[in-house]
Amino acid sequence: MKLVKTTENNNLRDEDLSLGHLIKRVCFVSDYKTGISKYEEGFYTLYVKTEDGTTVRAQIFNIARFIESGLELISLKSKFIELECIPQIHAGQYSLIVENIYTIDQQSVKSPEKFLGIVEDVENLYKECVELINRGGVNMLSPVYTSKHYSSIYNDKIGGYIKFIWEWYYNVGIYSNEFSEQDSDMILEVLKNCVVHYGRYLDRISLLDVITLRDKLDILKQLPVSVKANTSDVMEDALQSILGIGEPEHLLAHIVYSAFKQTEYIMKIKEEWKSIPLGGVSVSEKRTLKKYC
Repeated sequence: MKLVKTTENNNLRDEDLSLGHLIKRVCFVSDYKTGISKYEEGFYTLYVKTEDGTTVRAQIFNIARFIESGLELISLKSKFIELECIPQIHAGQYSLIVENIYTIDQQSVKSPEKFLGIVEDVENLYKECVELINRGGVNMLSPVYTSKHYSSIYNDKIGGYIKFIWEWYYNVGIYSNEFSEQDSDMILEVLKNCVVHYGRYLDRISLLDVITLRDKLDILKQLPVSVKANTSDVMEDALQSILGIGEPEHLLAHIVYSAFKQTEYIMKIKEEWKSIPLGGVSVSEKRTLKKYC
């Protein structure tokens, strides 16, 4: 696996995924992971994005050669690289078998914004989120999220967290109308603070790559103290569940947390759907996705 500079810019596109022969293309690395095959051999997986914004797995099986090249997985995250690879369909999804990885000049990539993509009409979506969540109060939702992107939120799409917030709000709203005005106001305040502090969690993990329990507890401690009775307890109850350090107990915390998980689940399967060819099937322990039409 050679470490070679290249000035060639031939962006990976969705149409390349069905070629079935060796290709050399530029792509964006949104994330990575390590794994063990059924033969007890190690492998690396890069999650790379095409120019059309589709995320596919790029698998590296000869990890010894990868290590010898001097490259590290963490150094590739959120970078453009050039892959020499063979497209295939594996486990019902498009994927790439990596032969070589080349570093490239990040400034030389043609139309880099196409790889990330941007949420449609994100500025107006942001304004709507502010209006829905704040209800005329102090705006706690920073406009900076309209230009940020996170690998875990809509596959690094710019403004993805704004879209996620909008969907999260509506999933909470399905239930909030059933409660008294006092409880509905409490749900809204809990949601607003969870939105802000989960955004801080996303910022931290994008910088540190690995986040510890101590980091999560530090975010939890940043929650404000509410002047309304019991609201602070419900906020902490919901946020600690969202951060993965506990389970919700209060009914309103359950609603905010369950709406978060529902939003996250639908987001993930919508993005996964894009990487499944017509007639393909993706199976996991929890669900099956089959693109039969």
